Amino acid sequence: MSQLKEDIREAFPNARNIVDEGDGIRLTLPNGATVKVEFQDKISISPEQAAKARREHGIRDEMDITVNGYTLIGAKKAFIAFAQNGEEGTAFHEIFHIAYDMALTEKEIKAIERAFGEKARLQVKL
Repeated sequence: MSQLKEDIREAFPNARNIVDEGDGIRLTLPNGATVKVEFQDKISISPEQAAKARREHGIRDEMDITVNGYTLIGAKKAFIAFAQNGEEGTAFHEIFHIAYDMALTEKEIKAIERAFGEKARLQVKL
């Protein structure tokens, strides 16, 4: 968990009001948006969520799905959950969703999509 907390702090270098809540972190972004991060032993999903994930990520039905993290984003609030034993890089992947949806302008999003093409669009869906 300490590595995940370190990754969060590194990924949000300009965050303020950072509060370590033991099993998570709460922070405020420069634009005033708040982010709650929660660390869970394991992230479970329903059969419906698994089917949706398979469709969105091109995963065959016979393959198992392991969820390392997920993000819920509102207008000025975001929630991130991480599995404590998740893969390295999950924190930065989920935080990218927040930056993409809450902080980047349309011009910045278009620049990312031009530079990275389909790969950038797929990462936002993951």
